[in-house]
Amino acid sequence: MADMSLLYQGLAQYCIEHPRQVKNSGGFMRWGDNSRYWAKDIGEGFIYGDYVEGISESIFTKQPSALTPEEIKKRRALIEKERQQAKQKQIKLWQERAQKAAKIWQSSQVFTGQHSYLSKKQVLPYGLRLSETNNYLVLPLRDTNGKIWSLQTISETGEKRFLSGGRVKGCYFAIGKPDKEIVICEGYATGASIHQATGKAVAVAFNKENLESVVEALKNKYPALGLILSLIHISEPTRQAEIS
Repeated sequence: MADMSLLYQGLAQYCIEHPRQVKNSGGFMRWGDNSRYWAKDIGEGFIYGDYVEGISESIFTKQPSALTPEEIKKRRALIEKERQQAKQKQIKLWQERAQKAAKIWQSSQVFTGQHSYLSKKQVLPYGLRLSETNNYLVLPLRDTNGKIWSLQTISETGEKRFLSGGRVKGCYFAIGKPDKEIVICEGYATGASIHQATGKAVAVAFNKENLESVVEALKNKYPALGLILSLIHISEPTRQAEIS
């Protein structure tokens, strides 16, 4: 078993937070918002990364200069094997979460009434639904093909929750239909305000880490349209949680 201080050294190189509350899945450690960070002990070292930023790295006690060519070859093969395993586990988890998200979305009520959060922000409901178990607004996170991968809920006080383990990267919530331009922003209230004021189509990316991924996805989907990145953000509490 590798020393955890070695993992902390590697995480620091990429400004990845240290694991506090860790979930174990098939030998992999997962932590952080939406379980975005991961690591695995592979004996003399660790592989680790960040699914949101696309980081996948490794760190070992012995530097490559201290290894023979054969040992270097074996290490590279081990790293690649574990990376592929981590990738497949992530894809499987996203698919499982997508199925749950779709069921929750289908069981939620179409919303057209009043809600304290919307009244406070002075915005209208655009394609929102209401949870069948509480008075939470429900927003789907879709890819450019319209597939739902995860959900976000918003309480009357503005507390936001994501479906734990669901895919966020490259997914967004659409407001309006694109004509010549699409505005990309972080939160629903910001996006709804922009749409109400300008009439432009909006893609809500949900957090700043996902803005770049959404821009890239929309570039590929709508190469002829102009993309406007809005840096305006209304700060509100957001935390990862299981939506039941």
